[in-house]
Amino acid sequence: MRRYINRFLQLWLIFAVLAVSIIIFTFETFFDMDGWEVLSYRDMSYLSLPLAVYLLGFTLVLAMLFTIGFIIIERIRMRKIEQSLRALNQGRYNDKVLEKIVAQAKPVYITKQLDSLILQLREKLTLMSRQVLSSNEEKLMLEEETKEEILEKERHRIARELHDSVSQQLFASSMMLSALNQQTENIPDAIQKQLQTIESITNESQLEMRALLLHLRPVKLNEKTLKQGIEQLLKELSTKVNMAIVYEIEDVSLPVSVEDNLFRVIQELLSNVLRHSKASEVEVYLKKTGQQIQLRIIDDGVGFDMKNQKSGNYGLQNIRERINGLGGHVKLISFKQQGTSVEIIIPISIGG
Repeated sequence: MRRYINRFLQLWLIFAVLAVSIIIFTFETFFDMDGWEVLSYRDMSYLSLPLAVYLLGFTLVLAMLFTIGFIIIERIRMRKIEQSLRALNQGRYNDKVLEKIVAQAKPVYITKQLDSLILQLREKLTLMSRQVLSSNEEKLMLEEETKEEILEKERHRIARELHDSVSQQLFASSMMLSALNQQTENIPDAIQKQLQTIESITNESQLEMRALLLHLRPVKLNEKTLKQGIEQLLKELSTKVNMAIVYEIEDVSLPVSVEDNLFRVIQELLSNVLRHSKASEVEVYLKKTGQQIQLRIIDDGVGFDMKNQKSGNYGLQNIRERINGLGGHVKLISFKQQGTSVEIIIPISIGG
């Protein structure tokens, strides 16, 4: 406020000097300053003292007009200050009022110092806004990672208990039933058929348990290549299930996150095959074709009618979400009693 008062007084001083100069000029021109005698009237008596009064009045009016103009200009500047601060307060850091200050080196609406302070405030608020957003994103990421870790630990705990109790009991039951079925001499035919049925159900339960354990406790790559991890998984699976496994895995180089997701997808698909297909053979192919990564898993199981099949019933919902997150897509083909084929395509620009 003091700055505006000083400027106002400076303008008044200028106008006062101007008025005095005009009066002195008038008397120097029309009067003899020594004797105050009129040099030449020329019928211009109106240029005597009343003229000086008029000049002084004119000067005062002019000063008032300049003062009003100054006040208007200052109000406009104050309005611009208010607009700038309101824009900063509302988070509109790219508002046109602020952009005009940035675009010009000289003061735009206010003074150079105030322009500079407003721009500094804008930069600080922008930085704080970005830091808040970054902090919120990190917090959400940590929350998601924490949830995922909790779920992963819980899945491992359940899988471990199932393996140590139910899976072992099923295995023992299967061995006992197999031994009983081999003693056909002392067992009536009716009971023998029942034992064979029980053995078949037990074997199916074991297969279901292995598929469930594969789903709950997925194997990790652990610094192996994708090719090595898939081949090791298939070899171990072939020793535990009564199913032929044919595979052809190409050594493709992908980002770590993509490899982990793709490896998890393969495990889920194999788990679905074990649980639902009743297949005698499954084929797994992974290769690079042009600018794409192609994964195909084919089984000769019971299949299903795709017209009556809901998208989530074959356990593909999570798989679709994973693949969509990689920019790819999933294609499912199945026919009753002819098996099922799942094809996954990932663009090479995303995949590697």
